Amino acid sequence: GRPRVVCRCVVGLCIGVAMASPSAAQATFTVHCVGFPSDVSEDGSTVVGEDLMTGPFVWTAANGQVSIGGYSAGSVSDDGQVIAGSVPYALYAEPAIWTPSAGWTSIGPFPWMTQPSAGQAYAVSGDGTHVVGQAHDGMTGYVPFVWTAQDGLVVLERAPGQPHGNGFAIDVTGDGQWILGAVGGQIVRWDAQRV
Repeated sequence: GRPRVVCRCVVGLCIGVAMASPSAAQATFTVHCVGFPSDVSEDGSTVVGEDLMTGPFVWTAANGQVSIGGYSAGSVSDDGQVIAGSVPYALYAEPAIWTPSAGWTSIGPFPWMTQPSAGQAYAVSGDGTHVVGQAHDGMTGYVPFVWTAQDGLVVLERAPGQPHGNGFAIDVTGDGQWILGAVGGQIVRWDAQRV
């Protein structure tokens, strides 16, 4: 199964434990921060999180903990190459992804907007192709979204033909085919057709 990150904060120092699989040996490392790890790649080689002093970070055995800027880093793809989070915009944050080659890239706004969409990307699929989260639609409030390079930022509807409502998308399967979230206080699971 997917590795787990366990965080224990001891006198302001977070100590993370990455497990490659339930049967594998534990790999222990120290994250030099006042903060927390938030996700780990499939093979356990990459950890992302937030240092309350320096902001989002990525940790690898080769490079240790490296600050990557931005506003938040909440999820990492299986290969450790795509991080979902957010970057500062004016007084808000906007959904973004981080890659080693490009750094942070905004993934908004919605097609009908000319200004960035305030919000956050909460999760990235294992293959790195789908990002989900919550963003302001410029009209009704914060809505759940899915982003792909092909389609851009797309609102996830409550049900086919029903208007969207305030909500969020919190997780996505490894292949991007299923998304979990909530709209209008109801838990919703969207499939590949986003319904």
